[in-house]
Amino acid sequence: MEEIIQNYNTILEQIRISADEADRNMDEIKLIIVTKKFDVENIKPLLDIGHLYYGENRVQEAKNKWPNLMNEYKNIELNLIGPLQTNKTKIALDLFSSIHTVDRKKLVDKILEYPEKIKENTEFFIQVNLADEKQKTGISIDGFGKFYADAIKNLKNKWVNVFTTKR
Repeated sequence: MEEIIQNYNTILEQIRISADEADRNMDEIKLIIVTKKFDVENIKPLLDIGHLYYGENRVQEAKNKWPNLMNEYKNIELNLIGPLQTNKTKIALDLFSSIHTVDRKKLVDKILEYPEKIKENTEFFIQVNLADEKQKTGISIDGFGKFYADAIKNLKNKWVNVFTTKR
């Protein structure tokens, strides 16, 4: 467990140095720790020192480990960074503070079926496939404009951000 905290502190120090060099405020930067395949015992030391931002790439895995932790530790922001299957949308909206992989109209429509589950601070990130690679998910460049306009209109008052897949 000590190694996890040492690694965390090393990363934070590297971020502090880079933030100083870029004249950025460290408080504006969120370090999201991805806990894929980490068990609760490996996560707790980070929670115990006050880290609040985590990422999971599977809804089912997150459902199995985070609800109890979120009851025990307050103000956790849990981010879904992996693909979201429409049949798991309701669970995802209950569990996650943000969904980083909104990549199709069918998913937006499914999200809108549960307006009562969308919290005031829920963030949605549109995934764009810049290189138009078939093996990668995300909205194509050609389809982005309409998709973004519809997402903004339908997910009103929610943060809708854009991120891209690697080239």
